[in-house]
Amino acid sequence: MLDLIAQATNSSTVALRRHLGDNFSQKVKIRSNCFITTIDSRFIVACGFWDNSFRLFSTETAKIVQIIFGHYGVVTCLTRSDLNAMTDCYIASGSADCTVLLWHWNARTQAIVGEGETPAPRATLTGHEQPVTTVAISVELGLVVSGSQSQTIANLAPLMSAKMIH
Repeated sequence: MLDLIAQATNSSTVALRRHLGDNFSQKVKIRSNCFITTIDSRFIVACGFWDNSFRLFSTETAKIVQIIFGHYGVVTCLTRSDLNAMTDCYIASGSADCTVLLWHWNARTQAIVGEGETPAPRATLTGHEQPVTTVAISVELGLVVSGSQSQTIANLAPLMSAKMIH
């Protein structure tokens, strides 16, 4: 069970707990890179769920806003590119299936989007022989970098191949 804790700003500071559910896989060690927030802090993106999804939660209510499927193994890590609250960005998800998927966050709709109505990854990055444990995006360098349990870096993929649609 994971709780989202926020501080209320009233005369007595109270910690508000929001429960994120019990659907986390026993196969994943929950670490800090299993959670990211949107740049405006309105949403938390969390991974490690038994159904190979990652999920978008409202930070205010902790309710699920969106469930994203695309991996064939448990999603083990997440990251996002740093832009500003008014622009789209990338979210990358690494998985036990040894792949990294690159997703498009639409700032206007405040959702992960695809070409059609269903969210779909912009790119699939392969090359790992062990589950992916970490992923990073550098918009400045135009790269996605990932590492696996075998401590190898397999992806130095250019972002140009996954152009965003604005």
